[in-house]
Formats: sequence, C-alpha cells, structure tokens
Amino acid sequence: VTEGPAWPFIRLDGTQAIPRGRGCTTRSDVTFMVHSFAKPRYEGSPTTTPMIETARDHCGRINSAVVEALHNHRYTVEGVTYKLAVRSSRLMQDGAERDAYHGIANVIAQAQRG
Repeated sequence: VTEGPAWPFIRLDGTQAIPRGRGCTTRSDVTFMVHSFAKPRYEGSPTTTPMIETARDHCGRINSAVVEALHNHRYTVEGVTYKLAVRSSRLMQDGAERDAYHGIANVIAQAQRG
C-alpha cells in the first residue's frame, strides 16, 4: 500500500510459511492477514451531502467480500496450488483514523501436492 492510499483499500501482510516435511512452500502452510479499511460513504461531498453507509457497514461489507473470495477456494501461484481457509475475521474501529473501520481476515493457505 502506498503512503496516503485512496479509501477504501485492502492490504495483505503478516505472511508466514510453516513447512510440513521437506521442501519450501511446496509443502507448507502459509498464513497471512488481509486488512480492509473503509470510511463512511456519502452521496457526494462529506460536508454537504448525507451519509449513505457508515464506516462500520462499509468496512464490514468489504471484509465479508474478502472472506467470501478466499474461504474454501483454491488458487495456483507459480505452479503451486493452495487451498485457502479463513480462520477468523474481525471488525474494529481503526486506531489511526477516527472515522474509519478496519477489518482483518486471518487466512491459512495449505499447499497441495501437485
């Protein structure tokens, strides 16, 4: 994520590979977090038009879409197929932006034998 990204935005971090047997990621469980950030939505300008979606609802909707896109799906990256499972998901007020919410999906990607 660039400094000062356009809202809403999503970022991935906290990756960790846990080897299962010999080999690198071809036989690993890879864990990571997908962060969703959102502010309230307005019909137009935040100072002159009504709010149409709270930051909590906006971020919750984005976080739910992330979970839906990842949970129980398989993706292939550089020839290795990973089965993904969302282990947990949470939604909270963002600590850095008072009018924003922050969603976190904790994911485990299990490398499948090809």
